[in-house]
Amino acid sequence: MVKIARTRVRFGSMLAAGVFVLASCGGGGGSNARPDREIGQRPNLPVDPKSVNGLLPNVTVLDLTNNKWVQFANFVPSDKPVLVWFWAPHCAICRGEAPGVEKFATQNQDNLTVIGIGTQDTVGEAYDFVDKYNTTFTMLWDETFETWLNFGVSSQPAAMLLTADGQFINGWTGPFPENEVLRLIGA
Repeated sequence: MVKIARTRVRFGSMLAAGVFVLASCGGGGGSNARPDREIGQRPNLPVDPKSVNGLLPNVTVLDLTNNKWVQFANFVPSDKPVLVWFWAPHCAICRGEAPGVEKFATQNQDNLTVIGIGTQDTVGEAYDFVDKYNTTFTMLWDETFETWLNFGVSSQPAAMLLTADGQFINGWTGPFPENEVLRLIGA
């Protein structure tokens, strides 16, 4: 718990330092879940015992890629570093960089796991985003905003790099930090 609190402060302080490039990403609105993607009530899924020391919070989120509920904390440990990309369907910057994040995730899948975690707007708009940008890396949806709040993320896009065992390496707001991520993972 102390590691999470220290990291939250460090990442939250960095975010509060004014590196947000998000004025164009105002609130959205829109459609509800489509009938072909019934998701049901959000369950309270347990955390795998091997994931309890990682940085990811205990929050059940919707895996938009596979249309099922999953435990966010269980994405670490992983067999390689994990990059978490924070996005929202209405965000013009997120829409602009989604194709590049997809390309980056595909080109670096042997060295890095990329996970998108979206919130705000509606789940229908989130599915539309994933469909429109044809993302193949894991795209998650947090209707509660808890995943973002845990790291002090209040706007998007943002990214956070974790070790394979879930410890904080670095975090960024604004444009996707492709070269910096590659440098940090030694790729």
